[in-house]
Amino acid sequence: MMPVLFVSHGAPSMLLEEDPAKDVLCKLSSSLPHPKAILCISPHWQTAEIALSVSNSPETIHDFYGFPKSLYQLQYPAAGAPELAADLATALRQQGHHVCLVERGLDHGAWTPLKLIYPNADIPVLGMSLPAHRSAKQFYRLGQQLSFLRRQGVLILASGSATQNLSRLSAPGTVTEPWARQFQEWLLEMLQQGGHGFEAWESTAPYARLAHPTTEHLDPLWIALGAAEDSPLKVLYQGFSHGSLGMIHLQWG
Repeated sequence: MMPVLFVSHGAPSMLLEEDPAKDVLCKLSSSLPHPKAILCISPHWQTAEIALSVSNSPETIHDFYGFPKSLYQLQYPAAGAPELAADLATALRQQGHHVCLVERGLDHGAWTPLKLIYPNADIPVLGMSLPAHRSAKQFYRLGQQLSFLRRQGVLILASGSATQNLSRLSAPGTVTEPWARQFQEWLLEMLQQGGHGFEAWESTAPYARLAHPTTEHLDPLWIALGAAEDSPLKVLYQGFSHGSLGMIHLQWG
């Protein structure tokens, strides 16, 4: 059984800076079994229905602005996994999903953590979109339907953030906002207790919609939780960046 990961990708500039959240990812692969492929779910690729990339050589998409020039020169030349995409599309369609196969590269929500965890880019990567307008329970169910990949040697990597409110970001080194800390503490406690009640997070978590005015950076977590099945949870890292950006790295299995 391959593990399931949920990692906070942070700002792409994390690749160039000293950051404890970065350091954890840089050391992570040494403790993981070697996957035959990686299924990567990024909040920066949203579609109405599920889309899977069939690109043989996914391009590195620099989907951000205003960062140092050197960041736009970084590449992540991993091979794609078109055969895995076709097989997964068949499996998901049998579960009643509408799935389309497209040519698409890896956005920064995917290649930023991948470059830190697997810098050699020597493992094929299948990009999967985040379907829009789903409930937490529906994302969890999708994760359950993806869990069979773990038994086939595929690492499931979901990318996002514990808190994500770009209008409330501050300068690096700023004291963490209390509302962000309270939401992240609630989130981690809930997950450490088995994830019970996750589907009601918007009504039960403190400062839920302040922490996530839109939900796309949290939704991949519910997919990871579903794919984890009964695997034990390890909290690899917890912290904050820019005053309120919740950075957590989680591993199941």
